[in-house]
Amino acid sequence: MKTKKRNVERLIYQSSFYDDYEEALQMGKESIKACERYNDLSQVTETEIWDEYMHLKDLDWEDEKERLEEFFQGNEFLVVGTLGLWNGRFAAGKIISSVSELSQAWDECADFKLYDQGGHFFIEGVHHDGCNCFEMKKLTPRGLEYADRHSWDSDREVHEKLWNSSNYTVLPRYADAVYGKL
Repeated sequence: MKTKKRNVERLIYQSSFYDDYEEALQMGKESIKACERYNDLSQVTETEIWDEYMHLKDLDWEDEKERLEEFFQGNEFLVVGTLGLWNGRFAAGKIISSVSELSQAWDECADFKLYDQGGHFFIEGVHHDGCNCFEMKKLTPRGLEYADRHSWDSDREVHEKLWNSSNYTVLPRYADAVYGKL
C-alpha cells in the first residue's frame, strides 16, 4: 500500500519576531543564562535581553544563508509570483543563481518567511505597501537551454513555459535536501 507524502510546511527561516513578546524575552534570558555572563538575571536589563534575542536571530539567519548558498551552488532557479505595490498586485519573475538574487524578493520587506511545503519552496514578504509572494523551482538542463534559446522572447512567456513543464523545471525540495526527508 502506498502512503501519501504529507504536505507539511517546513519553516526554513522567518525574520519576524515571535508573536509573543514574552516568549522572545524568555529566549533571550535563556541564552544569557547559558553563557553564564551574569550570576543573577535580575541584573540584566530588558534591552540587553532583547539584544541577545536579536543576536540569536542574526546567527540563525547566517546559518540558514550558508545552507542556501550551498544549495544554490551550480544551480539556477526560476522564481515567479506577485509583488504587492501601492497601486496593486503585479506579476513578477526572474531566473536566478544566487541567494543575493533571491533576497530581492524580500529586501524591501519588514518581515519575510521562507518555507518548504511538499517540496515547493515559497517566499512571502510583508512591507508597507502589501505582500510579496513567490515560489521557486529549479531549472533542469533542458530548461536552461530553453531559456537561453528564448532570451529575446517575453520574460512572462518564457517563465510560463518553463514553469509549466516538468522537462524544464522541477521542485527544489530544499528541506529534504538540507534537513532530510520526513
